[in-house]
Amino acid sequence: MSDATTADDVRAGHNGLSDNEFEDVVQAATSSGRPVPKLRRKWVNAGVDGSHVSGVAWGKGSPELVLLHGSGESARRFDRLGLVSTRPLVAIDLPGHGQSSWRRDGRYQPHHLANSVAAAIRSFAPGAGAVVGTGLGGLVAVAVAARHPFQVRRLVLVDTWPSVDPGLAWPADVPDSFGTREELLSVAPRLSERNGRFEAVVRSEFAHGSRQRNDGRWVLRHDPRAADPGWGDREAEALWADLRGLSLPELVIFSARFRDQAFKPGEPRTTAPDAQVIELGGTGQDIFDDWAVELLTAIEQFTGTHDDLS
Repeated sequence: MSDATTADDVRAGHNGLSDNEFEDVVQAATSSGRPVPKLRRKWVNAGVDGSHVSGVAWGKGSPELVLLHGSGESARRFDRLGLVSTRPLVAIDLPGHGQSSWRRDGRYQPHHLANSVAAAIRSFAPGAGAVVGTGLGGLVAVAVAARHPFQVRRLVLVDTWPSVDPGLAWPADVPDSFGTREELLSVAPRLSERNGRFEAVVRSEFAHGSRQRNDGRWVLRHDPRAADPGWGDREAEALWADLRGLSLPELVIFSARFRDQAFKPGEPRTTAPDAQVIELGGTGQDIFDDWAVELLTAIEQFTGTHDDLS
């Protein structure tokens, strides 16, 4: 199947805002000539305190891939990937993000999130062939694999490395709350340019990932404490230990724009001798938006479920 969805199609599909969470996805699919995907919002109780984890399921049947987003993002981070996928998948809102509960203790280090995310995987995608994570979500995937090995059959890390702080890179000159929703959405062009992403996709993420506080100001839905989970040598070493101890198939995918910040001179790209390591994307490009087809193809080849998407 050819990749008929273009950057212009994605922009067109994400410009409008609606109370229907998935209307923009329907518009994007229609404008690109693709079948409208089956989409639904799901929830699962994930703790004795009544907390819940939410996710977005794409396609029919049990999801074959689980997707975990980065700090300050949500399950909607993967809309572009869902649009080009021919297989069912589920994107999960990490605790403290999207429509998942905030943690009462404010702890968002990967090992604190592992149990809740494992519960969501067990509920949403018990037969998934791989868990794909980026940023904080990638490190959570490592923590889940180390603590709940039956929930992660294969591990895919995208632009993720334990020595790189997974916190949200929110510009210092941009406020963290806004007088109106439109003021919040107006920062999308600056952030998209800074991060090499489609402006309309970022705007859509903000539209669906924002809320109005009791004081009337608009903020993103993520817990502010989750945007900076606290990262240092101690946290990195714990994740390195988890990663080295895994005995499952691993695929590590780096974009060109992440490579320079991820590796220090002389540092090995992976300490797992059997891991596959590939590089995708160009400098200034976003691997999920600009290289969605190539990324999905690499993942499907790794899991043995490859269809020709070219």
